[in-house]
Amino acid sequence: MKRNVNLIISLVLGILFLYLTFKGVDTEKLIDSFSQIKWTYIIMYLFFLTGIQIVRTTRWGVMLKPIKSNISFKDLYIVSSVGFMALVTLPLRLGEFARPYLIYERCNVSLSAAMATIVVERVIDGITIGFVFFATWIILGVTFNTSIPPFLVNAGIIFFVIFVGIFIICMLMYLKQSFFERVVRFIFRIFSHDLGERIVGILNRFIYGLRSLPDVKSFLNIFIQSMIYWGLNATGLYLMFYACGLFTADEKPLPYIAAYVVLCMQVIGITIPSGPAFVGPFDFFTLKALELFVAPSLMNSNALLYVFVVHTMQFLQQTLYGIVFVFTGSVSFKSVLSSSKRINEFLEPT
Repeated sequence: MKRNVNLIISLVLGILFLYLTFKGVDTEKLIDSFSQIKWTYIIMYLFFLTGIQIVRTTRWGVMLKPIKSNISFKDLYIVSSVGFMALVTLPLRLGEFARPYLIYERCNVSLSAAMATIVVERVIDGITIGFVFFATWIILGVTFNTSIPPFLVNAGIIFFVIFVGIFIICMLMYLKQSFFERVVRFIFRIFSHDLGERIVGILNRFIYGLRSLPDVKSFLNIFIQSMIYWGLNATGLYLMFYACGLFTADEKPLPYIAAYVVLCMQVIGITIPSGPAFVGPFDFFTLKALELFVAPSLMNSNALLYVFVVHTMQFLQQTLYGIVFVFTGSVSFKSVLSSSKRINEFLEPT
């Protein structure tokens, strides 16, 4: 029942953001803008998207190596492809459960540790994007004399604070496990003893997984790959400015830093609960980022074209590889659909 309510809320939010994105659009201008697409850049972006997925897969492999060192790149790539497909097709980010469960099922990896790698991956990405956001904010103000609208600044600050908070909690949980157990039991004792024990069980399994994660040297490797990963993302988005014919009010090409602003806004947008493919928040935040740079005359045509083409290409790239591996029998579709349920069963206190 609770999940159904959450699903309805997320779908409503997605529709609302989609409405705000395309509100007042000149349909004729938008359709005409499709004839301006430069397909050379589209093909280049496809290569970038493939490279992005490879880097993200190898980075996850570094996280998993201390847990199980003999996982092949083929297994990692298959599981990652299907996991990312589940992430963008299932609502409420339920696809996040697919990767840890599939790697556990396929390669006999500790489920606790596999789940911990996903959390750590998300925290690293969140903090990295937070720093990138503040760096672009400063550069725009100093070099380009451009200010980010307050609501986008507030969204960035909230995003950054949340992920730094999660990081601090993870570290405290790792260093002070028994203390956290006592705090949880004390807080939930007045509500429900069973609920308190369930949460303590979840914490214990998660902390067990954290203890299996890489050492400092490996984290440096992960950090470097994260920089490459986000750099490829931004560069691909920059190429798409040319693909969709975007330019500034004085008819100059958009600056490279604009791609990082778009990237940060997209990441912040997809953290908002929404339906499949992050439809709505992804589009709205992308368009709001473009408003800072793109000529006003292009906002209802080429800018919306950019939003549509980038979102479509990312969705297709993230799903097609996964679909291939599912239909060729490399991964069971039943396993993907049941991953959320299996993870919940695993988290039940014993």
